[in-house]
This record gives sequence, C-alpha cells and structure tokens, in this order.
Amino acid sequence: MERVMLLFAIIILISSFATKISKKLNVPLLIIFLCIGMLFGSDGLGIIYFDNPNLAYVIATIALCFILFDGGLETQISAIKPVLKEGILLSVLGVLLNALLFSVPIYYITELSITESLLASATVASTDAAAVFFILKFNNINLKYNLRNILELESGSNDPMAYVLVLIFISVVNNPGNGSLINYILFFFIQMGLGFVMGIAFGICAKFILERLKLRIEELYSAAMIGILFFTFSVTNIINGNGFLAIYILGIILRSKKYLFKNSTIKFFSILSWLMQMILFVSLGLLVFPSELLKNTWWGISLALVLVLVIRPLSVFGSLMPFRKKIDIKSKIYISWGGLKGAVPIVFAIFVRTAGIDNSNVIFNLIFYIVVVSVLIQGATLNFGAKLLDLKVPENKRLKEKSEPEELEYLEDQLLELKISEDSNLVNKKIFEINFPEGALVTLVKRNSDYIHPTGQTKIHSGDKIIIMCKDKMEFINYIDELHKTYQETAPA
Repeated sequence: MERVMLLFAIIILISSFATKISKKLNVPLLIIFLCIGMLFGSDGLGIIYFDNPNLAYVIATIALCFILFDGGLETQISAIKPVLKEGILLSVLGVLLNALLFSVPIYYITELSITESLLASATVASTDAAAVFFILKFNNINLKYNLRNILELESGSNDPMAYVLVLIFISVVNNPGNGSLINYILFFFIQMGLGFVMGIAFGICAKFILERLKLRIEELYSAAMIGILFFTFSVTNIINGNGFLAIYILGIILRSKKYLFKNSTIKFFSILSWLMQMILFVSLGLLVFPSELLKNTWWGISLALVLVLVIRPLSVFGSLMPFRKKIDIKSKIYISWGGLKGAVPIVFAIFVRTAGIDNSNVIFNLIFYIVVVSVLIQGATLNFGAKLLDLKVPENKRLKEKSEPEELEYLEDQLLELKISEDSNLVNKKIFEINFPEGALVTLVKRNSDYIHPTGQTKIHSGDKIIIMCKDKMEFINYIDELHKTYQETAPA
C-alpha cells in the first residue's frame, strides 16, 4: 500500500511541477500530463499496468462530474446573457453538424462502418470545458466582443449534447435496425429536457439547503456540495435524464445565488477540477499502448487535421449564420480555432470501450490522436491567434477592467448581512454598546429605502439590515446564535 501511495504521490508532484516546463517550452500542460501517463505505463517504464476500461469508466464519470460542475460555477449569468443564443446554437446545432460532417472523412479514411464512424464522430463532437477554461485562464487570454464568454459557454454546455449522441450511436451500433428515428428523437428530448429541469430544481433546493445549514465547520459546506452534486447526477440519470447537463445547470444556478462561504466553495471545486483533469490525462496516457497507436498513426493525424482545419470551421460558420452581422469573420475563425478537444472526448472514448463495440480500440486510438493534435496545435496557438486577428483586449485596459471584480469577490468572503427582528435584543442599542466579536465591523445600515453610513452612536432599529465585515464568519454566526439563545432564556414568559 505504501509503495502504491508513493507512486501516486510522485506522479501528482511531477504533474504539478510540470507547469514550469509548460511555460518554458510553450507546450500545453495537458499534453505533459498525457506524456507522464505514457511514461509510467506499460509501453514506457512499465511501472503501472493499467488496462481496465471498467475502472477507467468509473474514474472518468466522477472526474467529468466535477469538471462540468466547476464549469457551471465558473459561468456567470451576467456574462453569458449577451451571448446566450450564440452559445446555445453552437452547443446544439454545432455539435450535431460536427458529428454528421466528421463521420464522412472517418468512413472513407478508416475501415469503420458508417454507424461506427458516426459514433467516433459524436465522441469528439463537443469542445472541452476543462481544456478551454484551463488554457484561457493559464495564458490569461481576454478577448474582445464577448468571444471568451462564447467559447466558455459553448464548451461548458455542449458536452451533454455530445453525450446523448454517443448514447444513441452506441445503441445503433449494438442493435442495428432495432430502434426507430422517432424513438431516438424522443430519447434526445427526454434526456435534455429532464436534465435541464432537474438542474434548475436541484439548484433552487441546494441554495435553500445551504442557506439554512448553519454548519459549525466551514469545510463541511464543500463536503455538502459534493453530496448535492452526486445526488443531482444520480437521481437525474435514474429517471432517464441527462445527469451531466443537470450538474452543469446546478453549477450555474449556485454561482448566481448568495450563500455562506460561497467563494471558498468555488475555490475548492476549482482545485478539484484541476486535479480531475490531471487524473484524466494521466489515465489516458496509462490506457494508451504506443505500440498499438502506430497502426493508426496516419488515420489519426490526418483525421485530426481535417477536424481542426475543415469540419470545426464548417460547423461554427454554419451554426452562426443567423449572427453574420453581429459576429464578423475574424471572430468566427477564432471561435473555430478555440474549439479544443480534451478530457471529455477521452471520457466518451472510455464509454465506447466499456460498451462492447467491436472496433472500440480503433475509435479510442483515433480519439487519442485528435485530442493530442487539438491541444498541441490549437492550445499552443490560442494566444498567438488572438493577437494575429487583433481580438485580444489590450493589457492596460484588461488590468483596469479586472481590478474591481476581483476586489469585490475578495470582500464577499468577509461580509454578512444581519436582519434585525422585532424581538432582537439589539433593537434600540447603539453600535458602540454591542459587544461584537473582535474584528467585526458594521459597515452599512439599510433602513427602509435609506442607506446609513454608521458611527458608534448609530442606534439599531427593528427591521434594519446591517452589513458587517468580519474576519471569521463562523465565529460571528455562533455569536449571533448564542446571543439569540441567551435572550430566549432570559426573556419573560
């Protein structure tokens, strides 16, 4: 056991320190994770023999849940509202066009059947939220015309669409001629509809639960969120909905709501998302046998280039035709180039391997080449492409725009709103008379429609809402609870 733990510790530490190599060599970090997996795998140093698709399926599903949920938490409704129509079209129509168009070169270049070609195409039809968010954030790429919001919304929301197509084509390959087109269409709408509704429903319930938990330990809020995440995914899947869509919607809703320790929870899931990306790419490296890859080298590289240079631009330009006046050609070119493949196609390729498809190894190897080419070529040149097309926000303007939101987000971790009820023993007390915990400061008093900047002499009235900055939120909540409890015990019957 100690040797296994030591081995995993070494892999994680090497992967973590790989950021230095990534910056120096301008190689995307995800590729380095992949190479680390291949190095330790069977055809590398031979330290780890990993050829268990079922275990990989479980790991991949859990990892994708965290990645998509974090993608939702990273998505602000105010940011996606102006590009909602464009993002939805790219997520639905774009994925469908990509899946249909890319199946043609797969069919003619490889030895796969038409249904297997459609399955392979659907597996890489969506862009990857983890890769897009990671590379844009890692390289600090800020874009004009809301292009970053479009890319992030598309990458975060198109995975459920691709997932449904993968399930449909797995069924078509395994049961040829047994399903009707109407049944598949109904399956699609049931999956997407239930996923959307359940995501909203659980998002509202989760906000209600988190507001009223009042746990005594801050870290337990993140633990509770993991429980909510898995509960949402599993219940949605049990009733034949799309669990991946549900948890993405859940993340968006929770980002838009206010609850205790919100920012620390978001940071926790951001860290988990990074770890899951690392695990997925290292796992892919372990699952891959380079000796087998050589058989499909020509197929894989040529198809990857066709997808990046032809199919992706066709699907983007076709999807965004209704916005030809709003989005210019340069922006469409960049959106096409920003459609990175990453962890999600890997997860779907693992799904295909566990489904018992005859040519699943061929499909898996093709996905490997496509992901590597996409991350290596597109990921390494996203920053350069933004400069070349003059779509990057100038440095001085970017710094000016970024300073305020970051400061507000920092302050949000230290602010609490306290509503004064009629029976509160704080009523009619002056602020200097209240023995607040050390480090607590009343910064604002809202009385009816007026905002009062308080002093020590400001008297608290019933119905007031007071904004308090405190070093330790939980200490202050405990103080208020004890104050209320003491008041209840000493109040006359």
